Amino acid sequence: MYSCRLRGFTLIEVLVSILLLAIGVIGCANLVLQALRSQKQSGYRSAAVQLASEMADMVRNRTVPLPQNGGGDYEFDAARPGAIPPTSDFSCFTSVCDPDIAAGQHLADWRQRVASALPGARVVICRDSAPWDRASRKLKWSCDHRAGAPLVIKIGWRSWQQPADLQDGDPELALSI
Repeated sequence: MYSCRLRGFTLIEVLVSILLLAIGVIGCANLVLQALRSQKQSGYRSAAVQLASEMADMVRNRTVPLPQNGGGDYEFDAARPGAIPPTSDFSCFTSVCDPDIAAGQHLADWRQRVASALPGARVVICRDSAPWDRASRKLKWSCDHRAGAPLVIKIGWRSWQQPADLQDGDPELALSI
């Protein structure tokens, strides 16, 4: 009788299959992580579109004071200390108030919603004829302030890929009014 010494061969097969299974599990975990990140960014983008639409409505209804032809910018950076106004007990809903005070309250309320919905939010509202930079193929924060150019609402936030200083990041959304 011929005997062959092949001990441990099945053990090697099992170890290789466990290694392949572990690689597959790590790949699936990475896929789930990417899906969660994408879902979170999609939620931020939806919130930004809604907030930009609200601001556009406030500008069209002239309930907030913003730059006129060739004027300056409105800029809000939630990451800057003191950018978010404290909540006020005074309300235009319970008492009569001046239109300027009401506009200030609308703006303060909107800024608080932006800061709570978007991490490290930054908003620039200005006159800009070309918010898209063709060379870098990105939106830009700077504005050209040309007379007759449309008002543009630019919103950005800190994503997991961006540095802590949003000044280095690009706007994620630009809405012309």
